[in-house]
Amino acid sequence: MKNILIVIVALFLGVLVLRYRSLHRNDAPGAAAGGAALPQASPNGFTPIVLTGLPNDKVVVIAPAYCSSEEGQRADQLTAQLTSEGIPCIRAPSVNLSFDHVPSSAEMAQCDQIMKGRIPIIYINGRAKNSPELSDIIAEFRSR
Repeated sequence: MKNILIVIVALFLGVLVLRYRSLHRNDAPGAAAGGAALPQASPNGFTPIVLTGLPNDKVVVIAPAYCSSEEGQRADQLTAQLTSEGIPCIRAPSVNLSFDHVPSSAEMAQCDQIMKGRIPIIYINGRAKNSPELSDIIAEFRSR
């Protein structure tokens, strides 16, 4: 009976150690699920982010509909400028985040930084950036 108790306690402690290591690894700076490094931003400053329901063949300008603020007007201007440059774009008033795994705190912080930053948020083929310059948007779109 005493040996069974020792085995149960050892198994329990082993599970606790493995759980601690797994949690600690995912919370390390730059770590993603599974301990991999977070994807880095593109040369144009666009950060990888997973948004559902958005096309990958267009620039998506994310800003509230009918927004009269300076940022809302900038979103309208960017949409018009992109269209005049022959770059397909759409305006989206909202988006949904989606992960195919349980995101680490570093991944959530990366998404939070983008989603809570200045608008408009520009999304191009799986990458996003807050309030970028027109030249950065065009360069990112053409680099895909």
